[in-house]
Amino acid sequence: MNKPLTIQISEYIKQLSLDELVWLIEKLLEQVRVLISSGQSQEDSSLSLEQFVTEVQAIPPNPANIRLPHGSLAEALRDSDEDPEFDLARWKQEWAVVETEMKAITRANNAAEGFV
Repeated sequence: MNKPLTIQISEYIKQLSLDELVWLIEKLLEQVRVLISSGQSQEDSSLSLEQFVTEVQAIPPNPANIRLPHGSLAEALRDSDEDPEFDLARWKQEWAVVETEMKAITRANNAAEGFV
């Protein structure tokens, strides 16, 4: 349950203006101060994480952060300059290592869960 909430929060934060982000941080600090001064744990707090996220999501979007699409993404990507420092062979080699690690993790998880 925490991971999807974390993802929701991080996606939402990317859309905030600087003023909204400052407001969010101030709210978080306020909650921390309340918890510290009252000696409560986070579970005892009057405002749950879900309630806090709901409150933050109620902030209206900042029009400055909204950009309407224009043109074709495919054309923009096709017409963009290539990264001269990008080494495809090295990338493929590094990606092969990542895939090997992911497969090992999957095998270990399957074994631990009795799916072998």
